[in-house]
Amino acid sequence: MTPHRRAAFTLVEVLLAVAIFGTVAAIVGTIFFTGVNVWRTGTAAADAMHHIDAVLEQVTAGLRSAYYPESKEPLYKYGFVQENDGDDMPRCADKISWVKIGPSLVGEDATYVGVPHRVELFLLDEGDGPQGAGLYVRAWRLDGQEDDFDPEEDVDPVLLSSAVTGFDCKMVDRDKEVEVGEDEPFEWLDEWESTNRVPESVLLSLSVDPAPESNLEPLILTRRIEIPLADLSWNPFQAGTSDSDTGRRNRRGSSGNDGGASNAPDIQRNAPSRGLRNSSRSSSSAPNRPSSGPSRPSSGPSRPSSGPTP
Repeated sequence: MTPHRRAAFTLVEVLLAVAIFGTVAAIVGTIFFTGVNVWRTGTAAADAMHHIDAVLEQVTAGLRSAYYPESKEPLYKYGFVQENDGDDMPRCADKISWVKIGPSLVGEDATYVGVPHRVELFLLDEGDGPQGAGLYVRAWRLDGQEDDFDPEEDVDPVLLSSAVTGFDCKMVDRDKEVEVGEDEPFEWLDEWESTNRVPESVLLSLSVDPAPESNLEPLILTRRIEIPLADLSWNPFQAGTSDSDTGRRNRRGSSGNDGGASNAPDIQRNAPSRGLRNSSRSSSSAPNRPSSGPSRPSSGPSRPSSGPTP
């Protein structure tokens, strides 16, 4: 009898199978970890965009609640101030300051929410910020401060966002508007010199690192913001005018008439009232005059009655 031979893998076959299995596992693992890293990076980028959008919403609300009083001339006290550091995004670190009213950027618990207060928005580095690097805000009441009040020393900055790494602000100046194209009929300025006025529009840009451990470029979000009360700083009230004069000018402008034509309706409205007053006076005095008239003729017949008696 011949012995029964058992079937088995040779050493070469085992080594070849192990090599194939390792290669497949390495490929699958690489694809898996690459997908996980891409998912994490995308999630971090989305979270960063949501975060920077929320920060920009707060800044937008603060700028749109800017305050400027009605005055006869521009006031430096309520003007817009901007400091340009000279760098470009995404590492720009500008500083802006303006006067506003409302809870945006300061919170509803602040004691000066309902009165004009100045707000500063700026970036601080890791060693300068009390809570690390990030975008900070500083606010204080505009009036009622002591003579030696210094906001940089007496007011502590509050961290608005630790993820913001760049802050840039560009403005539109009416005195420097130039035709640069159909889409942009004005030029965005890097420096603001009209510190006694408020710009009509600002272009804010914030940058954030989506994943500091990755090699991704910083994300930049830009938004154009209109300031409603900026027109008061460019068109101050003229000296000697009043609210009635302003309303009269508005009526003239809306009707398209000149000064004499606009006053005519007022004269027509006053004329009937004067006639009514005159008629009332004449009607009230008329009964008294006729009452004395009949008394005179009554004395006339009394004289002839005495004639025939002799």
